[in-house]
Amino acid sequence: MSSLTNYLSRMWKAPVEDQTGLKGTYDFMLATSKVERQPGGKWGDWVREALENIGFRVDERKISIDMTVVDQCERPSGN
Repeated sequence: MSSLTNYLSRMWKAPVEDQTGLKGTYDFMLATSKVERQPGGKWGDWVREALENIGFRVDERKISIDMTVVDQCERPSGN
């Protein structure tokens, strides 16, 4: 499931949290060809609908994430 959440996070450019509780490796296919594609639709929308078609629930909500921020960087001294 971590591979799926990583893929979705990169595609949607937003953090994705796995709340399935499923452990291990799973082999499944997302049948985006069975999704009714609306004009002007995006790939991410079709993937979301394909996920919902196989029983996943995709909710948008705010979650807290750990983030490292570097606000200054200096060259090391010559010592």
